[in-house]
Amino acid sequence: GFYDQVPGLQLSLHDAEQGAMDGRIGKEDSDINNDWPDLWSAKQTEDFKSKNPWLGSKNKKLGCLVCSSVNSIGIDKEQGVSLSREWMNFEIQVSGQGSRTTSLSILRNKVRKHALSKAHTQAVKVAEQQKEAAIENAVETMTESYMKETEAVFRTAYHLAKKNRPFSDHESLIELQELNEFICDLGLMYDTLHELSLLSQELQSRSITLLGAEHLLKRSIRVIQSFKESPGEKYSEALEAKQTGEYRSIALKTNAKLKSINPGQFLQSLVNNLEKRLSFEDETIMDLSILDQSKWPSKPSIRHGEEQVKRLCKRFNLCTDQALNGMRDLLEEPSTLFGDLAHSDSLIVGTHSGHNSFLLVTRMEGVGGGVGTGQQGSHH
Repeated sequence: GFYDQVPGLQLSLHDAEQGAMDGRIGKEDSDINNDWPDLWSAKQTEDFKSKNPWLGSKNKKLGCLVCSSVNSIGIDKEQGVSLSREWMNFEIQVSGQGSRTTSLSILRNKVRKHALSKAHTQAVKVAEQQKEAAIENAVETMTESYMKETEAVFRTAYHLAKKNRPFSDHESLIELQELNEFICDLGLMYDTLHELSLLSQELQSRSITLLGAEHLLKRSIRVIQSFKESPGEKYSEALEAKQTGEYRSIALKTNAKLKSINPGQFLQSLVNNLEKRLSFEDETIMDLSILDQSKWPSKPSIRHGEEQVKRLCKRFNLCTDQALNGMRDLLEEPSTLFGDLAHSDSLIVGTHSGHNSFLLVTRMEGVGGGVGTGQQGSHH
């Protein structure tokens, strides 16, 4: 997966001390952590290490892995911190004078004092920033690589879908690639782009209703979601070619350097973006539905739908009085259209799909633009 390709990204950061410690071990200080003070028992050593992951030892002397690491990359002066040279150089020890209990107490206090020191705290922040920056750079590099690969496939699939050409039209291109990953990515994107092209054509119709546009968009979302469980025609063809290792007599091979698109992740991302394009909030959709006579009560009040019409007029910058009069005329005589609801330059009322119901629709200027936006333009 993507995260597996970025060193350290799949791991919990834990904290900066642990990260700095990992960076130090195995380098020039390979003897660190191999020679702890004789004063500590094995259990005490493990206890101190678990509570203080920044703690290191060299020649039976203690030191700070974080402060040493930060100093080694020249952060000391830049960050304005004064790091302890003793802790950076692993020179912390206890003199042989006094009892073992006293020596243990002195060493414990030194560890605690350093852990709480301002310099160590600042060093931890610096180390954390350095590690996060390294991860961000790795992610950015990996993302850029994937984007270039995806763009190439997208352009090819878009060309095929736009020109309404058969999937086999670009056999020369496929021969050049001869990759399982490319074939599968191309098939997946062809299917999704074809579905989007159908949606685009429907939305460009000047007779499309706002509710109709909403319905078509939601339907396309369901179709694309279904591709997760049931692959589309071209993707199925590509999967079959991958399984047989051959596409139209062309032998396919695998390229480990080319990372295939994750179908589930790609489709979900597409669905998420389409859902953001849903044109109306729930209240507006419900308000538009007031013009659907099939949803009216058997004997509607003369003021039926009054609040909904007011909100719609406010949204679409219409004359409220004329629209209300038109709605009341419609309630009294459903087969007759009156007022602003019927004659607005922006909104018209008409039958939909042959049913005796009336829907609010927008006139769309240009190609597919402004469907259901509700924005006040020059034509209002």
